[in-house]
Amino acid sequence: MGYELRRWFDIYEYYELLESLSSPYATVSNLTPSKRLPIFSIHLTDHTVDDSKKQNVLITAMHAGVEYSGSNTVISLMKWLLEESEEAKCHFRHFNIFLIPIPNPYIYEKGDITLQHKSELSNDPYFEPWTLNGVTHKELNWEAAAIQEFIDRHVPDLLIDCHGVFFKGQNMIENTGISVNGLSRPHNMEFTRILNEAAGKNGYHVDDLDLRQKILSVDKSLAGRKYSTCAYGINPCVYAYHNYHTLSSVMEIGNEKSGLIRLKKALELGLRHWDGEKNLGYPVNRLFGEGFYSFHPLSDSYTLMREERTDIWNETDNISMATVHPQFPGNEGFLLLDDNLHESVRYEISYGLDVRTFSEYLKDPVLKEYMVRRFENRYMSFNLAKNPKMYSKPFTIGIRIPFRNACILGVNINGKSVGIDSYVHRQYDWFSIVFVNFRNGFSSTTLVDIQYMAKTDDKISD
Repeated sequence: MGYELRRWFDIYEYYELLESLSSPYATVSNLTPSKRLPIFSIHLTDHTVDDSKKQNVLITAMHAGVEYSGSNTVISLMKWLLEESEEAKCHFRHFNIFLIPIPNPYIYEKGDITLQHKSELSNDPYFEPWTLNGVTHKELNWEAAAIQEFIDRHVPDLLIDCHGVFFKGQNMIENTGISVNGLSRPHNMEFTRILNEAAGKNGYHVDDLDLRQKILSVDKSLAGRKYSTCAYGINPCVYAYHNYHTLSSVMEIGNEKSGLIRLKKALELGLRHWDGEKNLGYPVNRLFGEGFYSFHPLSDSYTLMREERTDIWNETDNISMATVHPQFPGNEGFLLLDDNLHESVRYEISYGLDVRTFSEYLKDPVLKEYMVRRFENRYMSFNLAKNPKMYSKPFTIGIRIPFRNACILGVNINGKSVGIDSYVHRQYDWFSIVFVNFRNGFSSTTLVDIQYMAKTDDKISD
């Protein structure tokens, strides 16, 4: 075509660069050793810090391939981190950072734009072979299969896939959260806004194309609690979100400096305590919820959090729950329903069954009496599961109180007071949350009842 390719290295120069790395923070692994042109990952971390204290970050460039600004940006992040500044060392202590700059090496080597959506033996490894269950025809789609295996092994808390342009001097409208073949926006929109704002402060305009999100067709297999809006098709970001509740985003990069600014900011954002989260770190451990309540891992170890998050996330469609409504200052009520109770109430109006009538379905006479006494003249609002069943693994319920400075007077489970070692109360900008621990899951209908005092100078959140 007469244009000079954007890539900073040919494939062999890139391999030589990886061979030359000598930092104690860097480990290079061959993910596909049987291939003539293998895929490599670069693991950057402080190995003296236990993994239980680290979040997992994966940054890829699935269309590199020939979208060279994507791979260039991932390589530039690697180089910046390996300068070993104090900021980089802080990241090494808090993260396992995995970089895969060139996941499609055969097409990267050829440098032919007409092969943008091809791999060595098949089609586009970013889009073509992916399903919600993983990669199809793995022998043909070995590049995509290697990425799926990596995601499954490391369960990233954050996944950013860097796309971009082919030629030197080429420009584009940069954005975070969308690519031509699939919208992959982080489920936390504030995360996207902060990344784009960081680029903007340095003179790079980055769009997020909200209107396009409203017109993309919906894959019916994604309908359910996990998605309010859906990607046009399945790609690694959608796969990681769907299976592991990973904070996932595609990033289009027309200028490597803009991409690097956004990636550095993305690492920085893993060090903050996000509203609604029980623990410090990326906003991935607040699972299904509707403002009033949410599910969270029980553990404080990031290793165990990933396991518990995955288990809870993939069971959210199977847990029936209810809230006591309307809310008034002073107490909150939340129920986990056993499958028998679910069957009893599923034909009732989901919003409007009064507490006294509902209590007649309860088998435990003590719980029945307590619930009527505590919530007389209130109503039940149900959120019933598709396939209701008990959940026997550890988890935490977060119950949101619309007062920042609420003073917790007591937490009861089925009418019995629990000790302060069974819950945590955290304050946020406009509300507070009581996190109630269930170390062994639940095996019967369970009422969580919180009494609190709202400070008179506190405002109810919108």
